Amino acid sequence: MRILTAILLLTAVACAQEPAKASKAIIHLYRERAYTGSLRKMPIFMDEQQIADLVNGRFFVAKLEPGKHVFRCRTKLEAITVELVAGQDYYLRAELIQGFTKNHWRVIEVTNDQGAADIERLKPLDVKYVSPSVR
Repeated sequence: MRILTAILLLTAVACAQEPAKASKAIIHLYRERAYTGSLRKMPIFMDEQQIADLVNGRFFVAKLEPGKHVFRCRTKLEAITVELVAGQDYYLRAELIQGFTKNHWRVIEVTNDQGAADIERLKPLDVKYVSPSVR
């Protein structure tokens, strides 16, 4: 009888935790390894608050509330808006674009297949570079 009660309790706990997982969207933000700008940290902003400093060849994963969110690096003109849906994964790549006189940063959304393939070659971002609000 005790074993049956324990199994029922564990099943109830597991079922109660599953909706919590699906109530958030999962975002994978990454920066591919490149020689140009490799020593600089790339600031990442979400809804005008800095959430991370991406280091060359690193990625991080965050669970975020569903809805519209604006992502950018330094330049507000390069911001993108992403409509996050609960339970879905999104991949955002941060890039350094070389210009004739000036370089600039941008964030772009990539397909899940492309993002997953890119991240396989990268290392996780050290937690000290990620804001506590998205850990």
